[in-house]
Amino acid sequence: MKYYLNYDETTGVIINAPYCDMVHGKEAIPTPNIELTEAEHDDWMMHQSTRKVDLTTKKLVEYTPPGPTAQQKYAAINAEYSAKQAALRDAAIDAQLNGKSLDSIATARTKLSAEWKTKLSAVQGA
Repeated sequence: MKYYLNYDETTGVIINAPYCDMVHGKEAIPTPNIELTEAEHDDWMMHQSTRKVDLTTKKLVEYTPPGPTAQQKYAAINAEYSAKQAALRDAAIDAQLNGKSLDSIATARTKLSAEWKTKLSAVQGA
């Protein structure tokens, strides 16, 4: 039984994997691909996000994937703070319906807004 990894021929990043000749048939395995030893297959299975193909040697090598883009960081921050703002909005509605003070909620909202702006600024400044 032989294992194969299909990779991007420009970057070496694994695209489709793993393939096994006994399961898929050698002719069904997309190219380009490399054949793996059983030890390489086990290593790849345990470290999929940190391995790629070295385009010169055609061997599996350690790889540090790029971090998230600024746009992805913004989206993550906005998602986090949207959920927090929704919780505060719900708390404000509840307080109003029950005749409670909104002071603590207003303070929390001001603090949350400042944190959100600070995080967004950090991404912009990076």
